Amino acid sequence: MKNDLTYEQLAEKNRELEKQLHFLECVFDAIPFNVFVKNTDCRYCYTNKICDMLNGVERGGLKGMSDFDLQGSEEIAQSFYDDDMSIMKNKTGSRMLSPTMCGSEIKYYDIFKEPVIDDDGNVMGIMGMVIDPNESAVKDERLGSDFDKYSEALGDNSDSFAFDYSIETGNTIILKDMENWQLFTAGRPLIVSAKENGRIFAEDMPILERMLESVKNGAGQASAIVRSYDGENKPMWCRLALNTVLDNSMKPIRAVGLIRRIPENVVRAEKMRIDAERVKNKVANVLGNRYDAFIYVNFSEKYYRILEHTGVLGSMAGDGSVDDLYKFFGARIHKEDIDKVKKTAAHFTGDEPMENGADFMSVEFRFTSDMENYRWKETDIFSTEDNVDREILLTIFDVDDVVKEKQERELKEINNGIIDILSTVVEFRSVESGDHVRRIKGFTKILLKYVNEMFDDVNYSPETMEVISSASAMHDVGKIAIPDSILLKPGKLTAEEYNEMKTHTVRGCEILDSMAALQDKNYYKYSYEICRYHHERYDGKGYPDGLKGEEIPIEAQVVAVADVYDALISKRVYKDAYSLDEAYNMIINGECGVFSDRMMACFTKAKAEMEAFASFQSGMEQ
Repeated sequence: MKNDLTYEQLAEKNRELEKQLHFLECVFDAIPFNVFVKNTDCRYCYTNKICDMLNGVERGGLKGMSDFDLQGSEEIAQSFYDDDMSIMKNKTGSRMLSPTMCGSEIKYYDIFKEPVIDDDGNVMGIMGMVIDPNESAVKDERLGSDFDKYSEALGDNSDSFAFDYSIETGNTIILKDMENWQLFTAGRPLIVSAKENGRIFAEDMPILERMLESVKNGAGQASAIVRSYDGENKPMWCRLALNTVLDNSMKPIRAVGLIRRIPENVVRAEKMRIDAERVKNKVANVLGNRYDAFIYVNFSEKYYRILEHTGVLGSMAGDGSVDDLYKFFGARIHKEDIDKVKKTAAHFTGDEPMENGADFMSVEFRFTSDMENYRWKETDIFSTEDNVDREILLTIFDVDDVVKEKQERELKEINNGIIDILSTVVEFRSVESGDHVRRIKGFTKILLKYVNEMFDDVNYSPETMEVISSASAMHDVGKIAIPDSILLKPGKLTAEEYNEMKTHTVRGCEILDSMAALQDKNYYKYSYEICRYHHERYDGKGYPDGLKGEEIPIEAQVVAVADVYDALISKRVYKDAYSLDEAYNMIINGECGVFSDRMMACFTKAKAEMEAFASFQSGMEQ
């Protein structure tokens, strides 16, 4: 049934709609951003109060106008129109960063636009919002700083050629053309139009190309000196500067360019300044990749401020008092390193005099950000000029790998020194050949290679095999404690003397224990196991602990074979040397104690190499 309304009902409904519209307009007017609605002709049909104010018109004064009426730059207006038409055609919104002419002032705004679509899917127009990214209430902190830089770069452009450059398309928007300079053509790729117009010297065009490539690759700024022709085709020197803006994903999207005329007498000074700035930025990038944190500290005013950090400082406040700084680091620096850090800091607080007028010091310390795991850090401390205000720049960077590598290298040198000294003492005391230790290390290294190949449960790294072969030199260190009457006896030992001789394995471990703090843990582990167990045998009839089978560490089994082999082929005070073949057969036949089958398989594989090494060493001794 048709629903007819009376005139009074229609009037009441109209009043209700007007009331709702008024409320809606009040809501839009309360929004602190520029809000607008355009019709399908791309003309403004509604703007909120702040939009009118920013454009300097009476309330509602923008209705019926287009961007061509508002913008002092036809190129800017055309870019808005093209974007509007694309939105209505594709029925999808857009977000664009664009220069906007506000009277004579150029500002950059973040512009959001969406199509207005009715229930039948027809486009009725466009609703948009313009955000000043410098407004603290809405800006992304990263973008905000870039917009500040962008606006500052434009600054006072009354004596400059100013342009906007799209990094994505290469097109140009002319913001200010000084004295009909016509360096570039609006709406055309910048490099193409620059070459066509011929205002920039052809020899300097590569400079412009490098600058554009630089900002495309993420450089925040680029500057150079170029030569150009003015509006009267007279040559002149110019300073060209580009500043980039990033989108919300930190990708460079636009650049604002300024070209200023400079007198010839300042060209050299400008070039020097640009070069110095370029090098400074390069150094800052390099240092930025190295350092985990930059902290400014002012001891006179008693405050600090974090300039930048990579997360190493965790939840530390961005700024605070010097006492807060001390408290934070005091809780996170290893207790053994606190004093040396305090002593270094004292040179900058005025409590300790600086050495020879130095304005830089560094110190290594262990630091934890999670209160559990310590890593080595280095802090470099730089004072300001003359340190009059007691200001410093404190930098922190990770040196954990470097310090640990240095410590391992120093420990290795200490270990090798200990091994050389003790093994030499053993050799002299037992009146054996001075090359005994070298042969044991060589035989051990050869056998380890085949153990690594043939044992499924072994996978030594080259570094580990080097450590084990070095540690093998400590196998008889306990002989230092054996009396000369037993150690040097030319004949067969009595049962009592033999039992005393066997104690060299245990006494050697006692000597190693006394030096454990000086040794690398791996050197100590392998030295201890080799020293104690190299006389154990696979059938359990060895000493000192009577270990059996795979209870004996592989390293000790290897050195046991090497030691027996060398003892057989060497002349001792109580026997002559056996030939290489005799020694090999005696070990394989079990005449020198029982070894595992797989160890004997390795010994067989290594036979030729061990004999070659033994012959070489024999030749060296002679």
